[in-house]
Amino acid sequence: MSTELRLGATLLLPLLFTACSSWPPARSCSCASAQPLEPVSWSQQGTELLFVRGDTVMAVFEGVQRVEEVDITGDSHKELVVLWAPGEEPDARRIWVVRPTPHGVQPVWRGSAMSAPVQDFRLVHTPQATCLITLERPARGPQAVVYRWTGFGFGTDPTDRIHTSDPQGTAWSVRCFGNDALVEFGL
Repeated sequence: MSTELRLGATLLLPLLFTACSSWPPARSCSCASAQPLEPVSWSQQGTELLFVRGDTVMAVFEGVQRVEEVDITGDSHKELVVLWAPGEEPDARRIWVVRPTPHGVQPVWRGSAMSAPVQDFRLVHTPQATCLITLERPARGPQAVVYRWTGFGFGTDPTDRIHTSDPQGTAWSVRCFGNDALVEFGL
């Protein structure tokens, strides 16, 4: 039953979030035609992330601070991990995972697990999967958090740990899927 539900969601999401949907960060869009579709490509220009098919801009995300392309879901399709600040809220940075599709841009995850304002992120690639390390700014000061893909989004796991930090909070020793890594943030 869960496989059927997952398959159904996979097939429905591209239809629900085509280039003509009212997905919040998209500034402009155009409807898909009945003709075979060219692939959608992306590029970052300053703080704008553009999704383009041929000469047509399919969607524009404004306020983008960082973009990484990676197969985060393990399904052999590349997604974009995007750190952006919507509107005039620089302290409300969010991380979303999106996937360009032939029909536009499909949201894969919208940052629901983030516990504090996110300043930056890094991806740590392990033989098992890719971990998302965020630098968050709760009231008590900077902290790094290790997230791993759960199949539905990112979540924390008690076996993933932050070992140490330098006094400035820019370098963190982390453990993800049993692999140690040093993660540096250039703040």
